[in-house]
Amino acid sequence: MKMTKLETILVVVLVVLGVGIVALFFLVLNKGEEIEPKQIRSDAQKSLAEFAKSADLQTIDCVSQDPDKNKYVECTARDKRSRLLTLECAYGKNKGCKIQKIW
Repeated sequence: MKMTKLETILVVVLVVLGVGIVALFFLVLNKGEEIEPKQIRSDAQKSLAEFAKSADLQTIDCVSQDPDKNKYVECTARDKRSRLLTLECAYGKNKGCKIQKIW
């Protein structure tokens, strides 16, 4: 069964509208997950403070940007021997830190 030009245009319009609705849904859904840089830094500093307390580290600071969007940002601390540690600390709903490098 061959479609007429009008039917073909109608199908294309419906597909475009469907794709637009799905895209809009994902944009609205992901909008709620955005966290302000100030909040990212604050959350990461809390994670760092908890980790530092258990690992006997002196906290320094955390950045406020997550370039790879993995819910971890770079933080720094010092150990008892004054070595600088680079860590990745969680923000948002996640908690904890991972030591990346000891200088």
